[in-house]
Amino acid sequence: MKKIRVWGIKDLLSLSLSLLLAIILAMGSLQLQAEAATATEQNRANDSFQLGRPLVREMEVIITVSNDGNVTARGIQAEVPLPTVPDSPYQKLLAEHFDPKPQHIITDPSGSRRAIFYLGSLPRGEKLNIVINYLLLVYPIEYSLGKSSAAGSGYPGEALVYLE
Repeated sequence: MKKIRVWGIKDLLSLSLSLLLAIILAMGSLQLQAEAATATEQNRANDSFQLGRPLVREMEVIITVSNDGNVTARGIQAEVPLPTVPDSPYQKLLAEHFDPKPQHIITDPSGSRRAIFYLGSLPRGEKLNIVINYLLLVYPIEYSLGKSSAAGSGYPGEALVYLE
């Protein structure tokens, strides 16, 4: 049986606003990247990598809870790690959607987060999925294998052989 996701108006509005925010952030990040590139050129002329153009990505995590025992499991609780807040320089979390919704999201002082799900009872032989959808703005790292100040002659061929 194929599972069909039903999105409510609230979910669609949230997703639409998230996509709009992603576009605005992508446009604004071009200026920030230009400023960062200038600072990088001034401070580290021999760097061999830089942040690429931002990309919007969707990610779905499915966690299956199953009861392989002989009796109904009761009082089931699942604790699921979530992306850390604040965002990193390489990735920004724009939106997340849970099915089912967690009862609590705990954030510790370092920004690590965990979702707590109370799943109730699960009859023997049954399975239950926890589905988490993320909308991310990702800044890929672009590498350059040109001359560098590292040991060796600085020819790209040496770097490629080393990486193999």
